[in-house]
Amino acid sequence: MILNGRLGLIRDMLPECAKLCDVGTDHARIPASALLDGLCRNAMATDIRPGPLERASRTRRHFGLDARMELRLGAGLDPVSPGECDVLVIAGMGALMIIDILESGADVAQRASCILLQPMHAQERLRPWLRRNGYVILSERLAGEGEKRYQVLAVRYNPSGTERSQPLDEMPRPSGWRLVPENALPGMPPNPASAVYDRLGFSIVNGPDPLAVPWVLDWIKRQRRIVAGLQKAGRGQGDPEGILQKSGRGQGNMEGVPQKAGHGQGDPVEAAVLLEQMESCLQVLQSDPGGGGGGNGCLHVGMKPVSWDGHEA
Repeated sequence: MILNGRLGLIRDMLPECAKLCDVGTDHARIPASALLDGLCRNAMATDIRPGPLERASRTRRHFGLDARMELRLGAGLDPVSPGECDVLVIAGMGALMIIDILESGADVAQRASCILLQPMHAQERLRPWLRRNGYVILSERLAGEGEKRYQVLAVRYNPSGTERSQPLDEMPRPSGWRLVPENALPGMPPNPASAVYDRLGFSIVNGPDPLAVPWVLDWIKRQRRIVAGLQKAGRGQGDPEGILQKSGRGQGNMEGVPQKAGHGQGDPVEAAVLLEQMESCLQVLQSDPGGGGGGNGCLHVGMKPVSWDGHEA
């Protein structure tokens, strides 16, 4: 089974495991692919609605996986027992729903060796929540589907926060992983907890990911609309340049980014600061030869060239 785009990237970032659980599975393509490729011995596919599980059942039957893939009806991680599955996939939904699933199923999520998260929107809410609740980001990557970009995060519950120096138990790291860089690129904010990274991703822009430039451009367009909307609403009390000057534009200071996840969405000055940060990130990426803006669109992970859609080139 060949998976492309965001599903292909999720599959490439799956570590080998005893049992995989795909939450909100729909067609069960990810667990089917993992079973067929020998990444897991057994799998579980869950969904809150019967319809997706019927489609998952057809996929299971088509590939002869009835004995190795369970289908369970239920919300989030409710159908899963603590310790039953060592790798979880929670993909194709908003960040707030992902957070709700992790909160309500904490006893299951905290015992998993690896969780792959693929938020469709409100990404800026996810990373701060992960930090506050003892999860560390092991790797993050981007996938492209047409004109859209999607991010996938590999995370793990580890309240000690020392994941960089610890092995992932006995599981080999997938070839699709890119480890979190120790330091930011020159000219980039050094603090991984900066609000700009809550949106862009520390690893994505400092790695950098091959899709970092279009990813940052997408966020800049979005943030410009936010700034323009605040000014139109009369909250800026002046022209855009005045707001940007107040934010410290042209001072070369990459610090002072709003630290709270919600900042940049209501206050015009903070929104302008965040926009300036994104534009500065873009300049650094475009000026760096390895910044994702040039080359042949491939990033070498180990010995395999991986294309922009997450597959071997």
